Amino acid sequence: MSQSMTGFGKAENENEKFSVLVEIKSVNHRFKDIRFRSGSLFNDIEIELRKKLEAVFKRGSFDVYIHYKKKSNSESFDNIDFEKVRNFTRKMQSEVGEVIKLRIDPTQFLKADFQEESDLKNDETFKPLAIKSFDQALVELEKSRNTEGRS
Repeated sequence: MSQSMTGFGKAENENEKFSVLVEIKSVNHRFKDIRFRSGSLFNDIEIELRKKLEAVFKRGSFDVYIHYKKKSNSESFDNIDFEKVRNFTRKMQSEVGEVIKLRIDPTQFLKADFQEESDLKNDETFKPLAIKSFDQALVELEKSRNTEGRS
């Protein structure tokens, strides 16, 4: 059966703390080119994921996107890196504070940029959730490439 090099696979899994979405896009390429677009949280599993992709596909250009969201709960403010918040507000006030009135919505600090990553790195369910999503997206990508190849 002929397989196209063009395809797309997507999978999302979640537990009580996190949601991890993986999207893999492939296009035609003479060789194998794999690019990961994910946060530094996934650096230590990137090699494992790369090997899985290389085991399934011989050629193509691949873009792998990994996104995560922390589920909101009553403790969501507990993980805010307040030093980052202080540095950000000081910098904004010194740079633009005189030009515009600085209004801050505290919920903006719930975004990942202001969250401490140590709780994610140390959570034993986070990486397996990402690997599970990657594996499922890889299966979907293979199906997509097979369907495209048949047509």
